[in-house]
Amino acid sequence: GAATPGTTAPGTTPAGATAPSAAPAAPTTSGGLTLSTSNTMGSMGPDQASGGREPFFHWYKRKPLAWAGTGVAGVGLVMGIVGTAITTNASGNAEDIGNEIKAFVARNESTIPANRRAQPCGRREDPSGDLPGFENACGSLREELDSYDGALPWAITGWVLLGVGVVGTATYAMIDWYPSEQKTAAAGPRVTRIAPLVAPGQASLSVAGTF
Repeated sequence: GAATPGTTAPGTTPAGATAPSAAPAAPTTSGGLTLSTSNTMGSMGPDQASGGREPFFHWYKRKPLAWAGTGVAGVGLVMGIVGTAITTNASGNAEDIGNEIKAFVARNESTIPANRRAQPCGRREDPSGDLPGFENACGSLREELDSYDGALPWAITGWVLLGVGVVGTATYAMIDWYPSEQKTAAAGPRVTRIAPLVAPGQASLSVAGTF
């Protein structure tokens, strides 16, 4: 039926009246104080992502100087192992031969001049000074001592090269690789903006910035 004067049909707005706007969303409060924060952490692009140190083996593959240091260490390791093995073997053999000579002298003291019992072998560079019957034993002793003396410098040089190679490569890595952490494209001071808002019956604090 017709609308009764002084009343308004449902869903209509009286003439000259303004339609009310949508009610604002009530802020979340805690004791009358609203705190909101925003940051750019979730929207950082690839060029802004935090960079890390380059993987060691990636760095190593493109550094010939590091290869050289490792090569020196490898050569030194081989020389040290081989040289040490030869000297150890020669030293053990020489000791065994010397003990056999001493035991033979002890068993045959009566046939050996008293002044030669402590040294039945002649000088190392003069085999003609060996006592009769000791030529073979003294000759074998000289060979072992020569092997020891010949391998000892190789062993020493090898271990020195190993140390130089390892220390040199490690030092180079500490200087060239370790400090080279990638920098972020967005590196800069952190900026934080704080804006208080006070209204009747409401107090809020807005915090925005880069974290």
